[in-house]
Order: sequence, then structure tokens, then C-alpha cells
Amino acid sequence: MSDKKETSSSDSSEFWDSDLTDRRIELDWETKYPAAAIYQIWGEAAYIIAVMAICLYAVFYIVFFTDNDGILNDRPIFWGLLGAWAAGALGGCCNVIKWMYHLVAKRLWHQDRRLWRILSPILSGVVALFMTFLTTSGLFQFFDKSFIHQPLAVMGFSFLVGLFTDNALKKMAEIAAILFSVSDRITNKKEQHGKPPEEKPSETKGN
Repeated sequence: MSDKKETSSSDSSEFWDSDLTDRRIELDWETKYPAAAIYQIWGEAAYIIAVMAICLYAVFYIVFFTDNDGILNDRPIFWGLLGAWAAGALGGCCNVIKWMYHLVAKRLWHQDRRLWRILSPILSGVVALFMTFLTTSGLFQFFDKSFIHQPLAVMGFSFLVGLFTDNALKKMAEIAAILFSVSDRITNKKEQHGKPPEEKPSETKGN
């Protein structure tokens, strides 16, 4: 099977779910990776687990100080935003793990994706944080402005953003396109109002 065919198949969800044999025969249990690759795979896994542990600690720390109504009374905005980043990064970690164990099992793991595996949780946390900013400010009409005072809701929303960061970035791109197009229209109108009115050429009447 060519590399091109394997790569195109890996983009399909059916590829992940239907092929439970990982293209192996029965009793073929030994790893196909050399020792150097195994060390790197486990090193990446240890990094992801460490990031997950930090994020889970932050999430449970915030939950511990949340009252029975799901509200933080002491500095709720700070803790809400911290929870947004932690839960978003946690969602990013889960997304990386989901892809990583499939790629390793199907012998598609390679070093060139390492930057994605390392940086993806950080990116997911940042996107979740600013999605919370946009939601709380009212630019995204998902929730009302009191949303930031409910850390459990913030972290649940942020986890989904982190898990599906690509979809969140597309939504943010749509909002940016709308905002910039409105700004351009306002600028054009101001320029048009600032121009002197054009004089129409006078028509000569015949005798």
C-alpha cells in the first residue's frame, strides 16, 4: 500500500473506526517501530499527560471553590478565565491523544507532526480563552454576560472549544470578516460624505 493511499485514508473517520486490526495478522503483537521512535512516542505521551495533569488540577481547584449554585463569589472573572484556558487546553490534549494512539497503532506516526502535538493544547487553551472573551462581551450570542460568573459552564464550553479548535477558529474567522467588512463600509461612507458634491454638466438649450 502506498504512502499516498494511507494518508488519504487516515482523514476518514471510517478509517479509524472500521479497521480494528490495524492492518495486522493474528498474533502479530510486536511493535513495528525502532527503539528510537518508541522513546520519542513515549516522551510525547509523557508531555501530554503532564499538561493534562496541570489542567485537571486547575479545573478541580476552581470547582472546589465553586458554591452549590455553580457561582464563584471571589474574583469570578479571573477564575472563570483561568478555567477557560485550563479546560480549553484539556480539550486540546484529549484531541491530540485521540489522534496519537490511532496514528501509532496504524504505523502513521512521524516526527514532522511533533510540533502539532506539542503546541495544539496551548493553542486550544488560547482559543477557548478568547472565545470566552467574545461570548462574555456579547459579540457571540451564545450566552448572556453573566456567563463568566458560572465557572462550570465556562469550563464545559471551553472544553468543547478546545476539543474542536478548528471549528472554533472558523467561527472566529466569520466574525472577523463581518466586523472588518462593517468597518470598511463605515470608512467608505465617511470618505464619500467628505467629498464635495459633483457638479452636473450644464445642458445647452437649443433656440
